[in-house]
Amino acid sequence: MSVSIKLPLDDDAISREVDIVAYRDGYFRSSNNTPDELLDRIFGNLAIILQYRDKLTPFSELLEDYIGVKSLGIGETKRRERMRTNRAFKKLVQNHFTAVDFDESEIEVCMALIANIGIELCKIDLTQEDLPEIAGFDGDNIDYKGKISDFFAAYATLVEDGFRPDFDQVAGHLYHIMTASDEYDTLTEMLRYVEETYDI
Repeated sequence: MSVSIKLPLDDDAISREVDIVAYRDGYFRSSNNTPDELLDRIFGNLAIILQYRDKLTPFSELLEDYIGVKSLGIGETKRRERMRTNRAFKKLVQNHFTAVDFDESEIEVCMALIANIGIELCKIDLTQEDLPEIAGFDGDNIDYKGKISDFFAAYATLVEDGFRPDFDQVAGHLYHIMTASDEYDTLTEMLRYVEETYDI
């Protein structure tokens, strides 16, 4: 895996790109001299990824699981269902994920996080008194053409062999998480907040 990172050179905010290559055997190399601070940040992020990897299933994999269990009617295709669901999650993140400033290149990561968190929320009792108050939230506010609710219902019942979730409850807590800017301001802090608040 190779990634390019813009590296500030001085106080004038001039930057250059450093290519960092990760090999399967754990060996790393970079195209230029890389400051220790940048390497520390990279390895710190890798440690976080390893800590939360069970919550970081790529959205494309979750989508394939969902499409695989869907019973598509006449005229529906897997490609169309995939596109519609992908578009719904993209709109969900673009329109409601306001707690973190992210750029377009990070949207797939945000979609994966929200999908993974939503799947975990479907597995717990969301009426517990110690959870954030979301009474009266209408799930339709974040349900794009029914694709978000259908994704979580199909995933919970057909992929996870669980019970059909109360989408208003799931949506209310997802909305709370996506807008809780007073609780966190980075994606890794969001994962910690969700873990501590929901014990998932």
